[in-house]
Amino acid sequence: MKNLGLLLFALILLTSCNSPTSSCEIADEPSLKITNNACGIIEEISLVGYDFKNLAIGEGESKTFNLGDGMSAGLDNVNVNVIATTTTRGFNGSITVDFMSGQTASIELIKVSYPTTCSANNFGLQLDE
Repeated sequence: MKNLGLLLFALILLTSCNSPTSSCEIADEPSLKITNNACGIIEEISLVGYDFKNLAIGEGESKTFNLGDGMSAGLDNVNVNVIATTTTRGFNGSITVDFMSGQTASIELIKVSYPTTCSANNFGLQLDE
């Protein structure tokens, strides 16, 4: 009888966290949020294992990407590449990001100089704290 009780307890314990709505799940997948605070359009974002193309993130807009396929190169010192365009030329920049399990890392495209001029020469990337 004692063994039957232990078996039943083990069965309940093993099956109690299998539901998609269960509070036993651990949200360990990181995500990446990009905000466009420049005047161009973000068209592509890439990092190890991910390539988000054909985007159209305009000025003042943000988009969050779930990185649910895992991070094959680890969470630290991940190079994130951003391609954006303006009416005159393109921007291609990168920034190093440290991701944390279950959290969203945020970066933003900004104008680093000449705030009234919409030129990719004046764009930069920064971590959004």
